Amino acid sequence: SRQFAKAAVENRKWAVRHPDAIMGRRGEITIEDVLNSRMIASPLHLLDCAPWYPGGNITAMIITRSEIAERHRKDPIYLLGFGACSTHEWLTDRLGLRGVEPAEKGPNLTRTGAIVAARSAYEMAGLPPADIDLAQTSAPFSFIVPMMLEQLGFCAEGQGGRFIEEGGIDFDGGFPFNTSGGYLSYGQNGQGLYLLQECIEQIRGAAKGKQVPNARRALVHGHGGPLACHSVVIVGSSPN
Repeated sequence: SRQFAKAAVENRKWAVRHPDAIMGRRGEITIEDVLNSRMIASPLHLLDCAPWYPGGNITAMIITRSEIAERHRKDPIYLLGFGACSTHEWLTDRLGLRGVEPAEKGPNLTRTGAIVAARSAYEMAGLPPADIDLAQTSAPFSFIVPMMLEQLGFCAEGQGGRFIEEGGIDFDGGFPFNTSGGYLSYGQNGQGLYLLQECIEQIRGAAKGKQVPNARRALVHGHGGPLACHSVVIVGSSPN
């Protein structure tokens, strides 16, 4: 629970510096704040859960060939790689999944299609996770943060909680993760394109919140349903 809480704490620090984050105005929180907040469904407390983002957050993207983008902008953002994987619709479907990744050894509740989607994106981009400068993920509950850190390749599988606990995504000095505050503190919207928008602004050096220094490549993860369908996109400031 303390590891989950620390994920919420670090997300909030980014949100406090982002003018559009719904929880930013509430100020920073501590691990004890999270653990002492109202229990929603054990072990998740209120501050382990994403707030709804109020209406008014609309995002649109234009995707075109690189030569057209380069003709119209001096700083186009390049789509380097993408991947997607859907494993089930309902939880009962997932518990019947076996023999295929991510359930090669049988049904489980901890490995998701993000593993497959991320691998496809990295292979297309020709990049390892170590070459990613920042990442965003659609994690509406704190326990999903360590899961996605593992499954997107930013730490070893089974080590996500310890990675967070030891400063892996610390606002000061850690890997820049959910730099707008994430679902946990920016707020959960009906669409997740603003996660991509945050990456684009960071790469262009035009972040609304804290700017990640020398950001060149970013990863965006989105999911739907009960961790059922996953998409991963890698974008960068240059085509390679």
